[in-house]
Amino acid sequence: MNYITIRINDGPDVDWDAICDWALDHFGKPGLGQPFMYLTHYDWMEFLFLNEKDAIMFTLKWVGNERKTSTLR
Repeated sequence: MNYITIRINDGPDVDWDAICDWALDHFGKPGLGQPFMYLTHYDWMEFLFLNEKDAIMFTLKWVGNERKTSTLR
């Protein structure tokens, strides 16, 4: 499983609607057995990808495009 964390409290530059819409458009409905899932926490949101290439594509699109400390682990 490939995890990408995006901090929720990174200010107004984080467009959650755009991030989630883009993930749905590119990877389909999230859930078990699907290409991706997500978890929400108090301070961050995690996107979990089964396929490393999908995680890399998501990272290239969203990580570093705004003021956030996101990680691919």
